[in-house]
Amino acid sequence: MKIMKQLFLIMVVILFYNTKATAQIGSSKDSCTMVYDSIINRIVYTIAGKMPEYVGGEIEILNYIRKNFNYTPDANNFQASFRAEFVIDENGVLIGERIRNKKLEDITQAEREFLRMLKSMPKWIAGRCNEKPVPVKINLPLQF
Repeated sequence: MKIMKQLFLIMVVILFYNTKATAQIGSSKDSCTMVYDSIINRIVYTIAGKMPEYVGGEIEILNYIRKNFNYTPDANNFQASFRAEFVIDENGVLIGERIRNKKLEDITQAEREFLRMLKSMPKWIAGRCNEKPVPVKINLPLQF
C-alpha cells in the first residue's frame, strides 16, 4: 500500500497543472483563457497569467494529500484513475469540486474521499490575469 500511495503522489505532481481548456469563451491580453463553469454558474479562467499556487508549493500539497487522503483500496474495490476538477476563486478558496463527467450519485468511494479531502484544503494563492485575482479552474487527473 505504501508504494501505491507513493506512486499516486508522484502522478499528482506530474499531472497537477494540466489545465486543458474546454468551450473557450475568450481570452485577454495576458493570454488568459475563460470558460463558463456550469457547476458554480460563473465565468472562470482555465489559463491565467499566473496560475493558482498551493501555499508551500508542490511539496506541501503532496504532504497534504498524503496526510489527508484516507482511501485504502481492496481487491474488490480498486480504482486506478479519475479526473478531479475544482476552481480556486479570486480569494484562494477551493470551490466547485467535482469528478469530471460524473454525477454525484455515480462517484466511487475513492472519488468521494478525494472530494472530501479537497473540501478541507486550506486557502491557495489565487491565480492572476493582468495583475488581477481571478477564479481559475484546475483539472487534476489522478492515477495510482
